[in-house]
Amino acid sequence: QKNAIALITTTKDQYVIVDEIIIPENALKLSFDEMKELLPNDKVIHQKFGEGIVVKVEYSEQKQADTKIEIKFNQGGIKRFLMRFLNLYKL
Repeated sequence: QKNAIALITTTKDQYVIVDEIIIPENALKLSFDEMKELLPNDKVIHQKFGEGIVVKVEYSEQKQADTKIEIKFNQGGIKRFLMRFLNLYKL
C-alpha cells in the first residue's frame, strides 16, 4: 500500500487535483533532527516537488533553525530550503 499526497488548487470553491506525489511505504518521514543528518546524495521526497537528491547542507553554527539544504529534484531542478519549514521523506 502506498501513501499519496495530492496537490490541489482551488477555483471558485471547487477542488481540482493538479498532481499526485506517491510516498513509498519504506520512505521515512524525517524530523528536523533527522534532516540535519542528511548527506549529499541521500534520496528524499518532497510533498510538492517529488523525488530528489540532496546536493548540499549548510549548517548554521549560531542558529540551528537557519540550517539550509539544497535538493536537486528529478523534475524542477535545484531548490534551496530552510530545513525548519520542510516536510521530507527519506528513501
